[in-house]
Amino acid sequence: MPDAIAVWPYVQSVADAQETLPDTLLVGIDRAVRSRGYRVPSIEVGRTLIAGATGEPPSPRFVAADAGTLGRALDADAILVVEVGRFRAEGAPLRSADWDVRWVLHSTRGRGVLWSFEHQGGWVRAHDEDEDPHRRPEDEPPIVSFGTGRPRPFHDVPELVHWLHRHAAEHLPSHPR
Repeated sequence: MPDAIAVWPYVQSVADAQETLPDTLLVGIDRAVRSRGYRVPSIEVGRTLIAGATGEPPSPRFVAADAGTLGRALDADAILVVEVGRFRAEGAPLRSADWDVRWVLHSTRGRGVLWSFEHQGGWVRAHDEDEDPHRRPEDEPPIVSFGTGRPRPFHDVPELVHWLHRHAAEHLPSHPR
């Protein structure tokens, strides 16, 4: 496994090669990978280093053939690319979301794909007693069956995306330090 991983500073759309997805879909990915023991520059540092090496802003599309050149510019052994097949979120605060995301770790040393992880899923805000604006604090709480819990609450897209990256990083082998 690599010592240093750079995050590709643009989200890749699998559905439409021309579509540029919002940077919000990268929130927390550098911290999630760093928590596994790797050296990871911030996304903004990565953008700056790539632009400095090429003399122009980087193309949003990642090209695996350029991984060696990019690795030297970023001082990284691998580049992590986030590919989104589908991401839909509704509401503010967030009411529901569904996604199809893939994380791919490309070697910058000519070893191809080192690791990948896919996650498809969805989330819907629970409509329970706590959301009743007329519920008094002294009322009995709703009954929750043993062995079950409330679904994880996500308030907005960045919070959901951060959770997705942490979940993916849990499957990334930790760096042996």
